[in-house]
Amino acid sequence: MCTRSGSRTQQTVWLPPRLCFTINIWIASLTTKLHCVLAAATIARTFLAQFPEARRGAALSTAPSCSYSPNAAPLELRGAPAALVNNANGGYVSLVVFKRHVGGGPKQLEAAVWALSTFYGVVSYHIKCSKAYMHTRMRSRTHSLLQVLNRAKPEQEGREKKLASGRAFKAKPPPPS
Repeated sequence: MCTRSGSRTQQTVWLPPRLCFTINIWIASLTTKLHCVLAAATIARTFLAQFPEARRGAALSTAPSCSYSPNAAPLELRGAPAALVNNANGGYVSLVVFKRHVGGGPKQLEAAVWALSTFYGVVSYHIKCSKAYMHTRMRSRTHSLLQVLNRAKPEQEGREKKLASGRAFKAKPPPPS
């Protein structure tokens, strides 16, 4: 049996009951403006795919185990309603929390609960920041390309030109051939 939890309409968390550990399955369904969904889903998939990779490093080896699936729902979601499970355009993230992650006292438990409850907000924040960064880079690139195009415009005939000394003269058009 699975339990649905979520303070936002886009956020769905399934907590299948287990004796020794807890599995938190985050269903990433991105519902923004229609033209932004594909871009946000692509960024989200790229970002979420890094969670299992980051845990392989020595610094995060004691972090909760994490798995990410962009398409297939985890086996723990077998009893879940299909309408919610099939709505994951960002994929599925499973975080397994063992007793060692929360058993060090009330501060460690509070930190673990806080990290799990703000997971959606952190992912959403990073997706928005990534989109803003890419848009800034695209605007900068467009601006530099426009400068190159403006410099490549041919000069107009009969326009007044200036010499290095500051004296102006008019260029005569070439004689017709």
